[in-house]
Amino acid sequence: MQVSVRDKSSDRCRKIPIIAQGINVIMTVEILAFYISLSFFMKIKKEAHLSFFFIRFKLQQIV
Repeated sequence: MQVSVRDKSSDRCRKIPIIAQGINVIMTVEILAFYISLSFFMKIKKEAHLSFFFIRFKLQQIV
């Protein structure tokens, strides 16, 4: 019985970081896609650095 309880607790400990990692991966992919699309549109004006500040602003809003 003790072994099964320990296994369950270790499964819980494993599942939480995996979910957190998945959220982090999704967030970084969204931010990268947003940055790529913005930098693509800003290429004509050569103002890609503005999109970086906009991403930082969005991150602050999320956090």
